[in-house]
Amino acid sequence: MKEGRVADGGAWLRFVEVVSLTVGAGLLLAGIIFFFAYNWQEMHRLAKIGIAVGMILAVFGAVMTVRMQKLTRDIMISAMSVLVGVFWAIYGQVYQTEADSYVFFFTWAACIAVWVYVTDFYPLWAFFWLLTTVGVGLFFKWTLLTDAISSLMMLYGAVWIAFFLLSPRVLPGRSEAPVWFVDLLFTYVFGIATIVMVVGVIRAFETNALVALGVIGLTAWQAWQRRDIWLYSMLYIGALSVLEAFMIQAMDFSGAILNILILMGAMGASAYAIKEQSNKWKKETTGNEG
Repeated sequence: MKEGRVADGGAWLRFVEVVSLTVGAGLLLAGIIFFFAYNWQEMHRLAKIGIAVGMILAVFGAVMTVRMQKLTRDIMISAMSVLVGVFWAIYGQVYQTEADSYVFFFTWAACIAVWVYVTDFYPLWAFFWLLTTVGVGLFFKWTLLTDAISSLMMLYGAVWIAFFLLSPRVLPGRSEAPVWFVDLLFTYVFGIATIVMVVGVIRAFETNALVALGVIGLTAWQAWQRRDIWLYSMLYIGALSVLEAFMIQAMDFSGAILNILILMGAMGASAYAIKEQSNKWKKETTGNEG
């Protein structure tokens, strides 16, 4: 993880290119979706499906035949992946398939899985992960937040983390996951672990607290291994959340002011510790590069 470097002109140019292509693709997809929404009642069902299929084939044909930069191709494949979801949504509405909602997300993910793997474009990987996560969540009804389901949620996230950290070593064509993507996965699983610990403080710890502690330990280890200040900061956020849960349980309403003072002091100490650790890692990185 490189710290303390200022982006040069080339980096800013690439950033503008990525943002402009992404925003353009997003606006195009939004226009397509609003077109269907506005003209839904007037359109024949075959026209609805035909337009969706035609757009997918048009983008696919362009990707396969037109010479373009890899970034442009990756963004077009990402747009095509979204269009697949538009097609299945239209198909389900036209024929009233009455499929469970998780079936829709699993079908969508399965249809684009090969594109995601071959492209190895991490914004598309993030989209694919989101589809599968929503599908699994709807299947297990994660909103119930039972002990077993929360444990499954954490294990599910840990499997994804292991895949992205280990697969570049054993699978062909897999690049190392960028920092932002790994942080996204850790934020998901660490957030669930924090909720489990907070709920455990309030209603007495259950067996899933052991899984949560394992997730917290993995996050701490990765924070030090990668010198990742975001993961390091999350450790303090989780600790503050658990501390607040303990204080709520221990104090009555009359102790609210003391509660606030303790929490503010803990937040200040945490901010100082995070800043000091960030400066330490920056110095170590600069020293290693020098």
